[in-house]
Amino acid sequence: MQLFEPLDGIIKYLLLILHFKSKKTVMIIYNTTFHAATSVEKEFLAWMKGFYIPEALKGDTLKDPQFSLIMARQEGDDGSSYSLQFKAYSVNELERWYGATGAELVKAMGKKFGHGVAGFSTIMSVIDL
Repeated sequence: MQLFEPLDGIIKYLLLILHFKSKKTVMIIYNTTFHAATSVEKEFLAWMKGFYIPEALKGDTLKDPQFSLIMARQEGDDGSSYSLQFKAYSVNELERWYGATGAELVKAMGKKFGHGVAGFSTIMSVIDL
């Protein structure tokens, strides 16, 4: 019987892999759109890259960050708008992340930039093509 024990472990491992590969993983996208006033824009970009995004990624809930400049501008706009997107596996995980980390990041941003930066968030579900 001892000869088959390692083989038994390998089979269980392969079955576990097949089980998870057969499950459809639904990803959500957590998008936050920010508007940064011209007076704080350079500092905002540096802070997002150097502090906010690295802090948001701690804990492994959020994945694949993408930070983009929104090209549309209104005449007379003071500053620029940006989109920050992360992927997560579920809304429940995202809510836990927000309670543990996200709310503190929002407070830190408010303290640092005041009314110079404003934002709103949207949760989206990925649709398979």
